[in-house]
Amino acid sequence: MNEQPIFSTSKNDISHKIKRDLVDRVYSQAFMGYAASLFCGIIVLAVLHNSKIDQGNTALIWFSFFLSVLILRVFFSLFYKFKYKSMKTHQWASLFTIGTILSGITWGIVGTPLVLPEADPISASIILIILSGVCAGAVPLFSPIKPASLGFVLTALIPLIVYFVLLNQLNYWLFDLALVVFLTYLIILTSKTYKIVYNSLYLQYENEQLLESLTTTKNKLLDLNKKLETAATHDPLTNVANRTLFEQEIKKSLKEAEINDLKFSLLYIDVDKFKQVNDTFGHSTGDKLLLIVIARIKKILRKHDVVARLGGDEFAIILDKTQDKDAVGDVAKRLCEAVAQPVHIDTHLAQVYASIGISMYPENGKTIDSLIKAADSSMYKVKKDGGNNFYFASHTETI
Repeated sequence: MNEQPIFSTSKNDISHKIKRDLVDRVYSQAFMGYAASLFCGIIVLAVLHNSKIDQGNTALIWFSFFLSVLILRVFFSLFYKFKYKSMKTHQWASLFTIGTILSGITWGIVGTPLVLPEADPISASIILIILSGVCAGAVPLFSPIKPASLGFVLTALIPLIVYFVLLNQLNYWLFDLALVVFLTYLIILTSKTYKIVYNSLYLQYENEQLLESLTTTKNKLLDLNKKLETAATHDPLTNVANRTLFEQEIKKSLKEAEINDLKFSLLYIDVDKFKQVNDTFGHSTGDKLLLIVIARIKKILRKHDVVARLGGDEFAIILDKTQDKDAVGDVAKRLCEAVAQPVHIDTHLAQVYASIGISMYPENGKTIDSLIKAADSSMYKVKKDGGNNFYFASHTETI
């Protein structure tokens, strides 16, 4: 019979998991088979002992062999249960196959005297029914390990088939034909059952792998979307808000302030002497300088405050819920002091300053344009007066 499953298993990891599960399945359900086998063995012992078939200690000798094999198989199964990782999957499968073949031999031995002329029909019929039932019951239990199932039914039934042939009688040939058909059916059933179990496990792991792949792809897409969203709304160098996000944030602040009767402040910052650092030490040093400046600014601001880069050396800050003008001035002062600290970059020493213009809602305007215009105008006044300072916008600047 073709042992290849319907679905191709080109993935070694899935194939390994399936083999492990097949072995685990036969060992986990083996104890049920052992109990049934012991029950049938006791019945056979009783039948052999009380019929003309038994000569001398035949029944006891057979049952001793049968019980020894059964105990050995139980030992293998218990060892598997508690020491699973001590051996490889194929080794456990081989042990189970050896156990089932030995068990099949015990049933094959008891099958050969069934048709002795001196055997009573009732005893022979009982043993024949038990033998057939044991073989039929073995298929669903052992078929996950295909060689084990085939080994059992072949060793259990072939001795009886051969015995019928050797008797060379027409009636026994008919029995033999029936047994051959029955054995063929069990072989086909073993193959079919194996394929069903194998393919169900394959589909299970394939679906799990597909689900894992889809989850991974989904997470990658989410990460990509997040990166794209960040790239669209954040400055690539400093990772602070860009002009697009700044405009969205100031609209939100304006709307919240209008609804809840709050105040907020807008700070426009120009980094003085930054162009000189760029021209003297190069753009790489200038980029490092901006990162240091941003880090210093963030340390002073609150978590919910928004800092944005509007141009090369121009930044804007939105300070939400700022009722106190003095508090805003204190923030601006600390910003100036922080930016003015000398910066050591590689072998260079650079120093820049901050010119800050401040507008407040609603004193300096109730629209975005008026607030930006007021802060920008105040910032240029600071630059004109030498920089490294901050000015608040006056009311006349909002007109």
